[in-house]
Amino acid sequence: MKSYDMQYVKMLLLQHLLLILMLPLCRSSTTTDTMITPKKPLRDGELLLSKQSKFALGFFSPQNSTLRYIGVWYYTIPEQTVVWVLNRNHPVNDTSGVLSTHTCGNLLLHRGNTTTTHLPRDRCDRYGRCGPNSNCDDMGPEFECTCLSGFEPKSARDWFLKDGSAGCLRKEEAKVCGSGEGFVKVEATKPPDTSAARVNMNMSLEACREECLKECSCSAYATVNVSGSGSGCLSWYGDLMDIRELPEGGQDLYVRVDAITLAEAQKQSKDL
Repeated sequence: MKSYDMQYVKMLLLQHLLLILMLPLCRSSTTTDTMITPKKPLRDGELLLSKQSKFALGFFSPQNSTLRYIGVWYYTIPEQTVVWVLNRNHPVNDTSGVLSTHTCGNLLLHRGNTTTTHLPRDRCDRYGRCGPNSNCDDMGPEFECTCLSGFEPKSARDWFLKDGSAGCLRKEEAKVCGSGEGFVKVEATKPPDTSAARVNMNMSLEACREECLKECSCSAYATVNVSGSGSGCLSWYGDLMDIRELPEGGQDLYVRVDAITLAEAQKQSKDL
């Protein structure tokens, strides 16, 4: 069993489908391996644990399924609670799955002796590339950073120069406390940094929404368990850091917005 610290957990979730796995890992008492390499892969049955054993990364099977997926889950919660899935659309049919890296740093998922997924690194790999309250999308043709709905660039000059590191601020005129505010869904994301997020496993998604709406400082919410139909409540307070759009899979994130932004989003949804 291998381990890495919490900073790498956050970076794993930021970097497209866990691409940071090629970086050095912290040494544990049960192995001498210090990094995942082409010669030292992560095999089905092995786990990566955060230093405080809060998160685990490895292969798993959802309930009522024999297919194997690579995911991140809360290690200390008795019921396996998956918060991220790597190969949602490319499951492995048996326990022969192996996760490794190419010599140039790309992430490889093997089934037996066959490479089933080859994922290159991209512009959104670096933690905080687009700053707070923004979405990083490497498929963007010109600039990978986009402010979330209801937000605007903190520095218009930096944004024009394609430097999104300062992130975005809520629009000055926006009122999001007791003024008809609501939530806009951002689909297919790697959710924000969860290091300071709150978790409640006993809430439905609707109850999570109602609880978040009650607290003016609650900026977003999402389901905790992304396997199956989803369960639990994950909520964020303050700035949202490290959101990125994913080409496949991903998690729905519900971001708090003012009444005007909410109405605009609802109109666009109806027009579609």
